[in-house]
Amino acid sequence: MSESTKQPPAVVSERMPTKTRMKIRKQVIILSMIGLGMFGFAYANAEFFVLLCQKAGLLTSSPKQGVISETKGGRPIEVFFTANVNDNLPVVFTVEESRKKMRLGERTMVNYRFTNLSNETIYFRPTHDVSPSAAQKDGVLVLERCFCFDEQKIEPKASYTLPVLFTFTDQLDAGTGTVFMRYFLWRSTKERYDAFYAGKKTAPQVPQ
Repeated sequence: MSESTKQPPAVVSERMPTKTRMKIRKQVIILSMIGLGMFGFAYANAEFFVLLCQKAGLLTSSPKQGVISETKGGRPIEVFFTANVNDNLPVVFTVEESRKKMRLGERTMVNYRFTNLSNETIYFRPTHDVSPSAAQKDGVLVLERCFCFDEQKIEPKASYTLPVLFTFTDQLDAGTGTVFMRYFLWRSTKERYDAFYAGKKTAPQVPQ
């Protein structure tokens, strides 16, 4: 191939003003660093990255309320539960049982405890996540009662317990023997709390 037919290298034209060339190169470097940083952050902090996506509404599952039609117990599975607090909420959030052995079709309840450590009323939004993802599909997980359906608040220094009443049906994949149910608390506001219940036109779930 002759010199005249070779493709020119992909460089910034030297005919551009020096300031323009420097600006373009600076933008390319910044974008490259951001891309590498995001990749490294996601790789090294996968769980925290998931939490950020959940807060943004990108990964959080949308729990759907249903009525449990209990059937004769199917095959056994084991369910693990976690309680996580975010946004520096001064709330102690725990689950009474971190794991349960149950059977498909069996109506099961697990209790979560909330304690406000502060001298202020705290408003928060619970979110819900289940893995593997196939375990939260319609017709597989039935949530009859869950605090994750509603905006929540807790008075100063108060404590209360709320249940999650659920079942996994026999539509759960045959290869799944272990399921994780995770709950996260995010900071909310009185305005959001009031608007939620004004739109819902029902009283908040009464703490037990």
